[in-house]
Amino acid sequence: MLSKFTRIVPGSFLRASHFLAAALISFFMMPFVINSLGDRLYGFWVVITAFMGYYGLLDLGLTSAVIRHMAGAIGTNDSTECNKIFNTALFIFAILSMLSLGITGLIMTSIGYLHIAAEDIPLYRKITLILGLNFAINFPIKVFTGTLSAKLRYDIISSLQMFTLVLRTLLIVGALNAGHKLIALALISLLAIIPEMLLSIYFTKKNMPFLQIHYKYIAKDRLKSFFSYSIFTFIAQIADRLRFNVDAFVITIYIGLVAVTHYSIATELMRLFIGIIVAAVGVLQPIFSYQYDRKDHKALTDTYFFATRISFCLAAFIGFGMIAWGKSFIERWMGPEYNDAYPCLAILVTGCIIALSQTPSVNLLYGISKHRFYALFNSIEALCNLLLSVVLVKHFGLIGVALGTFIPMAIIKLIIQPIYVCKVAEIRYLDYVSMATKTAIAIVLALILPIALSLKFALPDYSILSILAIISACIYMSVIWLIGLDKKEKTLIRRAITG
Repeated sequence: MLSKFTRIVPGSFLRASHFLAAALISFFMMPFVINSLGDRLYGFWVVITAFMGYYGLLDLGLTSAVIRHMAGAIGTNDSTECNKIFNTALFIFAILSMLSLGITGLIMTSIGYLHIAAEDIPLYRKITLILGLNFAINFPIKVFTGTLSAKLRYDIISSLQMFTLVLRTLLIVGALNAGHKLIALALISLLAIIPEMLLSIYFTKKNMPFLQIHYKYIAKDRLKSFFSYSIFTFIAQIADRLRFNVDAFVITIYIGLVAVTHYSIATELMRLFIGIIVAAVGVLQPIFSYQYDRKDHKALTDTYFFATRISFCLAAFIGFGMIAWGKSFIERWMGPEYNDAYPCLAILVTGCIIALSQTPSVNLLYGISKHRFYALFNSIEALCNLLLSVVLVKHFGLIGVALGTFIPMAIIKLIIQPIYVCKVAEIRYLDYVSMATKTAIAIVLALILPIALSLKFALPDYSILSILAIISACIYMSVIWLIGLDKKEKTLIRRAITG
């Protein structure tokens, strides 16, 4: 476990760093881009990129299937199986790439039927074509990044993504300063990703030199196993989109668009919270696949408990920060007239602390091919979210919508999911409860002083909030280190950090 954990630590750090960097760049770049393009062109850019973003659903959950099957083959040192998985996946993604080009053609044709000025139609078709090409050439590359993920080379993947982020940002700033508009943005989106694609191919070959691209390795039986695995990933992804996007529709219908803007402040901060934890902790699927396929039950249980403890501690502190400093931050960031977003934020973040502490359990379900449950209960949660939000919004307004999201999330993630995971992974549930209880006690003790400091000193001032965050983090990590981790876990972390 140590060697794999040591390899994951820098990757987790880089993944979280990339996510934060992307969020900060987006935050500061938005006013610059709007001023450069104007409201009309920027509005179209937002709409077309959001729509093209749904191309990602064409993945059908197959990237996850590649990681699962490749990790199992790597874990058993079966190079022939690795080649079959790699080439079969490459064949599937090549077909998906051609399908995405066909969809792009349909979109380009249908643009003429939209409510768009006739002189703008050629421009919009060009942008659609460029962005469509971007997605099309990116599909086969998913096989290479999936293979690197299975090899636990998240450090390489995150470094390449960080390079692309910096390159794209610099190119956008230069192009807009030079007076270029939408075509330049579209071309930058296409060109900036090419170095990452080429380097992904290079590093995949370097880390797995036995891989060959050859039609003889395309295996029909692997096609069936891929899709039988990926269909539930796809359902879970759809349910995820629904359960985090349905609130805006409910608010629009029952309250109005102005309220959507206020509520969106809470949801955007919640998405940031989710993104940080998933980037930092959601890298364990290949390890669980290794251990499960090797029938190393003890290692799998130890990894699951340790990862859950780390995930719980991280989620609890970041969630505490959003609750303790969220009101002051919103008042400084958006203004006091948006303070009504804070109660919604507190409710949503509380639910997310529960859900994100279970991030390793989701990785475990995917890693041992038992994620059908996750797809099913994600769908149930999305439906319950919609029904409860519709009922509660009539009585409690925005807070009712937040409660509609919180209640099913808390019940499923706190009670149902852990029981199921322990059952399918053959882990004693009482051992899990004991571990979770001890961790929760350590977290509560570690947060006593940060809570006291926040109640006394939190103000709508970035510098004060930053100082509070640093001091609180130091106190929290010190207490967790002293009482929240055992000697084995401390040794594991210390060796992973020092290499």
